[in-house]
Amino acid sequence: MLPALLWFLGGPFVMVAVGVWCARRPGLKPRLWSVLLPAVPVGGLLVLFLVRLRDPGSRWWDDFSGYLLWYVGVITVLPWLLGWGITRIVVAVRAPRARRLAELAELEAEEAAAGPEGGPAGAGPAEKAAE
Repeated sequence: MLPALLWFLGGPFVMVAVGVWCARRPGLKPRLWSVLLPAVPVGGLLVLFLVRLRDPGSRWWDDFSGYLLWYVGVITVLPWLLGWGITRIVVAVRAPRARRLAELAELEAEEAAAGPEGGPAGAGPAEKAAE
């Protein structure tokens, strides 16, 4: 029960971080860790609910649906989705701005190479007069 208690307290923060990691780094490794990391605490409680299936007088379905809603949905999946989604939105918003800044820097570099009067930077008065 200790892993489940620790997951209840710190799991959402861990899953937000893993969601951000998945959004920033494409590949199998972040996605695999997204599944393996909550496997022990969430799977441990799942085993407890499956053991309670043998007790015919228990209200296991209410407990099991609450478990699915809170431990799997709210504590594990929702923070991952929030971290992943917010990171993707921020990257999508910043991409056009970064592209515009890169184009502006390229234009400024071309103007600096052209020199102050529009000719080549190393051109003397004779070459400028010939133009």
